[in-house]
Amino acid sequence: MGRLPGSQLQLVWESLADKEKNHILVQLKSIWTYLRSIPAPSLFSSVTGGPLRHRFFLWLEPDPRITGPFQTEVDLCRALALRSQKNWETNSQRPWTSEFFARHLHKALCNHPVVFTHGDLQRKNVLVEQLPMTSPDGERQFRVSAVLDWEDAGWYPNYWEYAALFVDFDWHDDWPEKIENVLEPCPLEAAMLRMVRQDLDY
Repeated sequence: MGRLPGSQLQLVWESLADKEKNHILVQLKSIWTYLRSIPAPSLFSSVTGGPLRHRFFLWLEPDPRITGPFQTEVDLCRALALRSQKNWETNSQRPWTSEFFARHLHKALCNHPVVFTHGDLQRKNVLVEQLPMTSPDGERQFRVSAVLDWEDAGWYPNYWEYAALFVDFDWHDDWPEKIENVLEPCPLEAAMLRMVRQDLDY
């Protein structure tokens, strides 16, 4: 396999002018708009219709109640609660947060359509290539040359792309703000998923 052209966006981000960043974001918006236009199946699953690969749905032993695929969003929420419960039981503690998730997660995360989702839109997974020309005002021109790491890709609720990214934000620069030009922000769903992530990482 040949080496893909370009550098990881995370390596060049701090050196980019605002207009240069925005030009890259416009390209990413176009890519993600296309991905979401792919006709969706009627279930939440991996690309091939099997279990979801995102880390929130992984467990030590195969368990379709946790890994899916899921016919409904309620089933997906139950899977997150069960994953949390098993995590706490491994530590021989009562799963208080899991019980909260079981009671409320399906009410907070509901009525979202299924869309094709990359699942890990971090800057390290975007390659950009500097083009030889510059714009009339002297700004460098970049082309998004590749999107990497499709391991988690599949059919998820439409908030998942943003929320799965949100749970890992470290808020040390403008990326959380700029990504809102690519993905529709879903702050309430993202906050719930961040709570789930903190619970699973305990």
